Amino acid sequence: MSPNPLLKFCVFCGKKPKEKTNEHVIPLWLIRLTGDPNREVYLGISSKIVAGKREFERKKYAFSSYQFPACKKCNEKFSELEEDVKQIIEKILNGDFLHNQQISLLLDWFDKVRTGIWLGDILLNKEFPSTKPNFHIEDRIGEKDRCLIVYEMDDDWKGLQFWGTNLPIFSIFPSCFSLGINNYYFLNISTDFLFSMNIGFPFPEKRVFRNQDNRTIMTMHPGLNKVKLPLLKFRYEKPSIEIFQPMIHKKLLLNPEETDDLYNLEYIKSNCFNYSKGIGSIFYSESNSLVKLDNDFELCFSNNNLKYDREKFIKIHPRQILDIQYYMSKDIPSVENLPTERRKFAKADFNNLIRFQKAFRKII
Repeated sequence: MSPNPLLKFCVFCGKKPKEKTNEHVIPLWLIRLTGDPNREVYLGISSKIVAGKREFERKKYAFSSYQFPACKKCNEKFSELEEDVKQIIEKILNGDFLHNQQISLLLDWFDKVRTGIWLGDILLNKEFPSTKPNFHIEDRIGEKDRCLIVYEMDDDWKGLQFWGTNLPIFSIFPSCFSLGINNYYFLNISTDFLFSMNIGFPFPEKRVFRNQDNRTIMTMHPGLNKVKLPLLKFRYEKPSIEIFQPMIHKKLLLNPEETDDLYNLEYIKSNCFNYSKGIGSIFYSESNSLVKLDNDFELCFSNNNLKYDREKFIKIHPRQILDIQYYMSKDIPSVENLPTERRKFAKADFNNLIRFQKAFRKII
């Protein structure tokens, strides 16, 4: 099978583009904000490493070519989000305060960028045959628990950096990446029930792949109705600020009535930014406790008491992304319901993925 770098689907909805336009997954305003708009964009490390060559090769694209098919209507729909987030990013860089609605929009945008980069890599990858993905940007915005772990540098460097987007596990589980914007690094993590249990929301006690369609059967726990710290099970360097937003996982439950039974509780409603849309409240860490950001308060991402030396930070940051991706990849549904041959293939694929990720880890 020969690779096809120009698959004809809209990166937003996944359908054949209507009144085709091109979507800049990395928006022009962000490129201009971080330097020369005509420069090349670096997006991770070449997969030559996993092919056995012990060397780095940075993947780079002319920004003018880093755009992908989209419906005109879809593109226009998401342009409003870009306009809002442009102002939000500028406020963060200026040390201004944000309210909970702005932070929720910022997390929407990180869902968009993370998924868009993953789709872009599928479309541009000439080393392997392209396959049509089973989800697109629209399917991922505001659908899964998400967090933003923010690091501030102690310099005034200007630029744009991506970490974790061209690693083996990201190609299968695009759930964790880091975006460096000038003197900030934003570590973005989002997946099913990422911290649902520890924030008191319903969570799966067991997940099993269903044989007939590979959907997941879940045995759900109704939730602890209290916070248990730390929210995340893996370790990472102390950040300037941590932002968390739980979600009501409506699309994952096979029985729609199960959603109401599990989530129609006062604890859940009181900790939702918009319960009818399944959007949880914004939480942040402060003094070893978790605080809900109420409508009357705003938050600043800058922390004068904790700023990193860039040279030291970029030596540890790629490793922690690899470790987080590796940890998250192990949290997959059981294959016990699949036929023997399919179980063998699934385990072999997973083992190969882990082997590749470990190879990157050793080199970095």
